[in-house]
Order: sequence, then structure tokens, then C-alpha cells
Amino acid sequence: MDTGTDTTVLEFFRRNNTYTGVTGQPIDIRAVLWLNDAGVGGTPRMMAYEKNSDNLTMRMPIPWRSLPPQATALRLEIPNEYKISGTEFRYPLSAAYRDVVNNGTGPRTARAITINEGDKTYNIVPGGDASEFVDVPDSVVRGKFVQNLINSGDLIVKGYKEPVKGEDDEEDEKLATLRQEAQSLGLKVDARWKAERLQKEIDEAKAPE
Repeated sequence: MDTGTDTTVLEFFRRNNTYTGVTGQPIDIRAVLWLNDAGVGGTPRMMAYEKNSDNLTMRMPIPWRSLPPQATALRLEIPNEYKISGTEFRYPLSAAYRDVVNNGTGPRTARAITINEGDKTYNIVPGGDASEFVDVPDSVVRGKFVQNLINSGDLIVKGYKEPVKGEDDEEDEKLATLRQEAQSLGLKVDARWKAERLQKEIDEAKAPE
């Protein structure tokens, strides 16, 4: 269903639900706001969206007027089935969503996401209680692969500060210089290596035997 205008998921269901439609009384849907505290202390954190709308079925609790905080993806029947494409309900006050409430569409299940950064691997597993935040360095967040996942709604990132303009150019220039130096030493350079790994390989190649 296309709402036609930008609206938060929270506000949509406050206005469009069976209880309010029958009684004329509003309901209070309280948001889970624990994501406010994620990534504090300057350490970026990521979590994958759980996109399986079959995790939980919530029926509007008539005559209740107050819903408990929700911590997982929801499938709501009010009385038709409306599926939320992701777990936006976990933090509904943070942004506006458009066209995320669809009538009759199938669920989309998120896959586990593996991100390689140098010698390190970060596994981000979606799904209910398994959707935990994973601490990552800024360089991981800046990667094109991760940025695409963020833009598509498959990842949430908290605590990440956008780099000052020009920092990325400096990093690219540093990488190019290190790669040239490594190749001049006869090293086989892996395109995935970052500055730290390149410098390590260069130092080892220069070390006296």
C-alpha cells in the first residue's frame, strides 16, 4: 500500500488500526529506543535488519490501548495483513519511511553479511535476538560495499562520524603509494589490502634476513 506521502511507520499504525477505526480512540505504540545508546563512545557499530516478517504476529489487542515495546520485526493484521519491510519498528522515531508498508507482498529475508577488512572478518547475522551490533572500524563503514548495504536498508550503523572532506582522498593517495612501493619490491599485492597490511608486507620484505 502506498501511503502517498512520507510518514513514519509508527504514525501510520497509530492512525490506521482496527481499534482506532472501531472505537475512535487512539492507541499508544511505544517505541524501542535502545538504539539511541548504540555506538556510544565513538565506536561505530552495525547490525543487520531482520527482514523476515514471519518472526512475530501481533494482533491489535482490543480493548488494550497501550502496546508494549517491540524488539523484533512485526507482521500486523489490522484486519488485513500488512508487512513491514525490515525492522523499522525498532527505532520508528528516527526517520520517515515511504512505501515500506505493502499489502500482500511476500517477506524478504535478510542474509548473513560477511565483511572482510584486511586480515579481519566481521560477521553480521540478522534475526531476532541474534541481531547484535558488531563493533567495526571507520574504514569498514566507509567502504562502498557497506555503504550500499546501508543505503538499501540492510544495515544500521550507529556512532559513525562522516570523515572530514579530503580524508578519503588522502587515504587513497596513501594506498596508491604503498601499493607502488610493494610492487617495486616484487610483492604480489592483494587489492583488498589496506594501508596497515601493505605497510606490514613492505616492512617484512625490507627486513634483513
